[in-house]
Amino acid sequence: MSPNRVAALGENILLLANLAGLVYHYLRFRQGTGSRRDILSWQVRCVPWYVVWLVSVVFILPLLYRFA
Repeated sequence: MSPNRVAALGENILLLANLAGLVYHYLRFRQGTGSRRDILSWQVRCVPWYVVWLVSVVFILPLLYRFA
């Protein structure tokens, strides 16, 4: 596994989780049991996970692969 593949795999997993949550909340919204606020709240709750992944790719991944 190269560093680029690890970074891409992590990002793809985050995107999959984000999209799955959006589908869930949009379906609830269409059924009348959810609200637009729930959809927005889901998106806002996903942002810190993207920040954590960004920091790990920028600072931790180079240490794991011993980049100079």
